[in-house]
Amino acid sequence: MIILPFHKHPRLDGHLKKTRADLRHVNRRVFQHAPCSVGILVDRGLGGTAHVSASNVDFSITALFFSGHDDREALAYGVRIAEHPGISLVVVRCIVDPEVTGKSVKVEMNNNSTSPEARSEDEEFLADVKHKSSMDGSIKFEERIVKDVQGTIETIREYNRCNLFLVGRMLEGQVVVALDKKVTALN
Repeated sequence: MIILPFHKHPRLDGHLKKTRADLRHVNRRVFQHAPCSVGILVDRGLGGTAHVSASNVDFSITALFFSGHDDREALAYGVRIAEHPGISLVVVRCIVDPEVTGKSVKVEMNNNSTSPEARSEDEEFLADVKHKSSMDGSIKFEERIVKDVQGTIETIREYNRCNLFLVGRMLEGQVVVALDKKVTALN
């Protein structure tokens, strides 16, 4: 996994301000060509150069899960990081609204990423994460129904206070296929 710095930094009022346009360009290039999952670290500062002890760490991670091997890899990384006592993890699983797949668009399930085996691996992996979240208060699991790309973006924005977003490199699975088909159908 590659972890990149976000190109925006917090202002005193809590909003983010673009400070490094060069980082934005680099981040886009890395996203386009990275052979693995990529994380974006939002640096909210730790009080200058002061050293912060492990017991004083308060860090939040949001792992966005759509489907597929890369999302499982990114989520596994997040679960591992959340073993630290000062780090919390919110897993957000995006599920396509049945109305979208049933009425608005037809979703063709002919690629390997949406095969029954891949979906089964996702379900097995997520069952393990759900179990861990029930045993460990630092891991929270949420499922969100999304209807379109805009709804997905709004869902992601709800987690804008986190320090690190994790998402798989290759967007795969039913959610991505359905939302992509919906966007294509609208154009």
